[in-house]
Amino acid sequence: MQRLISGRCALALAITCAALATSAQARDKIEENNETIYLARDFVFVDSPAIEGYLRGVCKRLLDAKGVKSDVPNILVQSSDAFNAFTDAHGNLVISTGALRSLESEDELAALLGHELSHLILKHPQDKDAMRALPLGMETISSMKDAAAESQGRTDAQATSVLWSDFIAPTWNRKQEQEADENGFELMRAAGYDPSAFGQLFSKLQVAEQKRSERMQVLKKALVVRLREAAPVAKVQSVALSNSVTDTASEKLIDGLAAFNRSYESPDERQTQLAAYAREHREKKRAPRPETGFRDALQIGEGVAMLALDGTALSTLDAIARKNTAAAQTAVAPLGGETKQLSAHLNLALGSYEQAYGKPEAGAAAAEAWLQAARPPAQAFLWSASYKVKGRDYQGALDTLESGRKRVGDSTPFLPTLIATSRASGNMSLARDYTKECRSESSSMSDKLQSVVSKQPSQNTLYAECVRQLGEKPTEDAVTESVVGKARESVFNLLRKK
Repeated sequence: MQRLISGRCALALAITCAALATSAQARDKIEENNETIYLARDFVFVDSPAIEGYLRGVCKRLLDAKGVKSDVPNILVQSSDAFNAFTDAHGNLVISTGALRSLESEDELAALLGHELSHLILKHPQDKDAMRALPLGMETISSMKDAAAESQGRTDAQATSVLWSDFIAPTWNRKQEQEADENGFELMRAAGYDPSAFGQLFSKLQVAEQKRSERMQVLKKALVVRLREAAPVAKVQSVALSNSVTDTASEKLIDGLAAFNRSYESPDERQTQLAAYAREHREKKRAPRPETGFRDALQIGEGVAMLALDGTALSTLDAIARKNTAAAQTAVAPLGGETKQLSAHLNLALGSYEQAYGKPEAGAAAAEAWLQAARPPAQAFLWSASYKVKGRDYQGALDTLESGRKRVGDSTPFLPTLIATSRASGNMSLARDYTKECRSESSSMSDKLQSVVSKQPSQNTLYAECVRQLGEKPTEDAVTESVVGKARESVFNLLRKK
């Protein structure tokens, strides 16, 4: 009997090892890059060499003025009305178009960039983002869309990416924020900028933080709902008891995520602390004021045109979500013709409008054009593939999806659609292969959200969604269930005889 149990356990272990080996092979197919965390979560980036070059120039001026031997970060301009800017551990500096539209001078911009650069210079730990507690699972993706719908009335990439940015941005404690303020002050002063601009910046950051806090509350509600749906109900438990346990676990998760919230002093307190620092560190000679390119880069010419069109694109998506046809027609007008060539991301709004108002061919063309962006997110590939599936061009859809996951560097957003497309094409063998890969991907991801609620498999996990798209129970699952079931029965029988 013991040999029988050992043999069956060994078989189960062999199946597990094979799954892990498949997982390793799957990871070999794609390579994570320094933009993966953003592209997999549908951050929409603006293609504007003019704006990126200008921002790099200001960063370089700040670093050179103090003799800091550090590379200028890779600039990523996020299409978002939210006021946001942060650096990450991969050498990126993300800044939103909303922040660029809100800033009123190069001094304010230098204060913002100087503060963020200081976190890098001071080597503040870059691993304190909430993404470590909120993985890219199916519950998370669904919760983000639910929260975006409630807080912004939209579920498109730009709406959900605002919520993702709340988590991805590193979280600093007050001491680290004060150190970054002081070091940023030194960078500004050495470069000839007016450090008093920190006052205006602090006020804008406080407003942004209040809005972020409101979004977090909406997301908290959405996560609790999704986790309650995901938690299986044991036969011996009442639904009320199950919900109580699930809500307690959900609250535990949310409380953990809340710890990642950025905590700022009030604008007056930060200004007072910085003024005290300035008095203690006076300099007799002031550096000459630099020639500013703020007006040329962001207030006239290509830069201001790009920021204006980006704002127009966001307004178009808002109008479509509100089903306000007149407002959508007015907003979308500037996006046609040659202007959409300024940045491929504008095709999201243009294509969404064409799709919503009965021109699917034009929508498909816009979706394809979005793929020409320097940094197309996962949604761009999924959107383009969806048009190909509707046209029964299944191979074209599969090619687009494969190209997407290799560019993005993460298979998670693509596997369910790859399985569904393979199945629709009649290639069940390929669909089953993708499902095996999905099983391995889910295993390696460990679905942290569900593990907080229950050790049992969730109906909403990535793998469960892949199986749903497959339309049949995978052979590996049936074999594993049989082996585990028989092993448990053997152990039970052995104990009963004793």
